[in-house]
Amino acid sequence: MTEIVTMAVTWLYPATGIISFAAYVPTIRDIWYLGRDVNLVTFTLWEMSLAISFLYALLVNGDPIFA
Repeated sequence: MTEIVTMAVTWLYPATGIISFAAYVPTIRDIWYLGRDVNLVTFTLWEMSLAISFLYALLVNGDPIFA
C-alpha cells in the first residue's frame, strides 16, 4: 500500500505546478468580472497542491526539513 501511495505522490508532485497555475484562473476571472479577491476554488487548489508537496517531501524525499 505504501508503495502505491509513494508512486501516486511521485506522479502528482510535478502536476502541482500545473495545479497552482490553473488555480489562478478562477481568481483572475473573479477579479476581472466581479471585483472580488481569492475565491474558494483557488484556495482549495492551492491547499491540494500544498498537501501533495508535503507528502512528496515526507514519502519520496524522506526530508522532514523540506516538508
